[in-house]
Amino acid sequence: MIIIYLAIQQTTDNKQRATMINPLDIISEFYDPNAKTYRILVQHGEQVAEKAMAVAGRVAHLRPDLRFIEEAAMLHDIGIFLISAPELGCTGESPYVLHGYLGRKLLEAKGLPDMRWCVSVIWAWASRGKRPSSSAFRNPGK
Repeated sequence: MIIIYLAIQQTTDNKQRATMINPLDIISEFYDPNAKTYRILVQHGEQVAEKAMAVAGRVAHLRPDLRFIEEAAMLHDIGIFLISAPELGCTGESPYVLHGYLGRKLLEAKGLPDMRWCVSVIWAWASRGKRPSSSAFRNPGK
């Protein structure tokens, strides 16, 4: 639901995004496509994308940005490799709760501010265990 809300807000605020991205290309910059972590991340992203697109279909009258929803769903856990979770093949040093924040930093460094909105708000929601306030949508980087 967070991804859907942001996609509707993006469409309203920016009218149209100029660039199209390929989430698998971005994921491949940080993950070996033959690695266990890559397979887990992509499979999970596809599952999230499928559910998000189904929800978006139920609010078609709001004209959500479907491309953004799918891209954001695929990239929402991109920072997972930076955390310590050997069972997922992640050998980083950071605690699990930081993977959203770290992922946001990765995407910002690539010049993808649209994705920053999604990853930051999902991280805020997950780390607090509740739906973010409306202020999180206005300024998710804080």
